[in-house]
Amino acid sequence: PSRSKAAACIVGDSAAVIGWINGLKNVNIGVYKIYVGQVLSALHGAYQPGLIEPRLPHLDFAVHQYSEFNKMADALATLGLKTQNYVYHHQRCSDLCFIRACFDGGCREANSAAGFTIETAVPKDETNHEPFWTLVFSVGLRICHDGSANAVAAELFGAQQAVLALLSYLLH
Repeated sequence: PSRSKAAACIVGDSAAVIGWINGLKNVNIGVYKIYVGQVLSALHGAYQPGLIEPRLPHLDFAVHQYSEFNKMADALATLGLKTQNYVYHHQRCSDLCFIRACFDGGCREANSAAGFTIETAVPKDETNHEPFWTLVFSVGLRICHDGSANAVAAELFGAQQAVLALLSYLLH
């Protein structure tokens, strides 16, 4: 990736949500179409002026990762189920080249919640070490507690909030 753009990656363990973000699956539920449209508009709005680019030119922005490799976002979603909200700003990274948002969502009993992290990294160093990822932002949010909990909606909400936080982080 060029130095002026951040190589962005959105990671989640919901194959449906990742497929929607990458345009590989049709969205059949009206309200989900609105949320997916907001995510796509935000990504396109950052891609067009050159703020972000995919990890590699031939790759999509979003990638599916099994839940055992998405533990921090899962833990934050679980925290959102147990408490009201959790937001933690870790640190700023001014010389970033890579940025990654990992999201998860879930429901238990009558509650639903989402969690996400934002991580940044600088490019490989002269000794060719892999980029070192730094956690810069983590969030756990309760979405609803009125009995209308829905796991897919929680995943999609987590993806939407993660993308918006990633872009906000880059802009500020």
